[in-house]
Amino acid sequence: MILISIYILFLFTIHASPIEFEDKSIILKNDFYSIEAVQIKENKIKIYKEISKELGLQIKINFDEDEVPQEILILDGGEELSVTIKNYEIESLYLKMGDTKKAVQKDEIDTTIVENIMEQIKSPFFIDELWYRIQERERVEEK
Repeated sequence: MILISIYILFLFTIHASPIEFEDKSIILKNDFYSIEAVQIKENKIKIYKEISKELGLQIKINFDEDEVPQEILILDGGEELSVTIKNYEIESLYLKMGDTKKAVQKDEIDTTIVENIMEQIKSPFFIDELWYRIQERERVEEK
């Protein structure tokens, strides 16, 4: 059953390659629990942002010109965790509390949420699924 679901998702993402999109931000989801949005520049996804209304948690992923993740920002109340990524691996971690920003090591903080995000964005389907959702959203707006 899982393989069938993956195959169907693959078929949908084959057609998810972008056409031409102007530079703009698009809200992909806005419901009672969360908001998801992307920012497109030069026909590439530059930023993906997810806000959990329930938990008060914000996740922002910045991408380079090849749509490869470069940085993850996680905001939780007054704290901000900034994760620099290179080749889909954590390169550095910075924790900001108030006006103080300091470098931290993986063993100093709980990186479970970062590891979960990394697993999701490592998938070759992550960007394809975003493009599919962008195109679906654009079709709805056209009608």
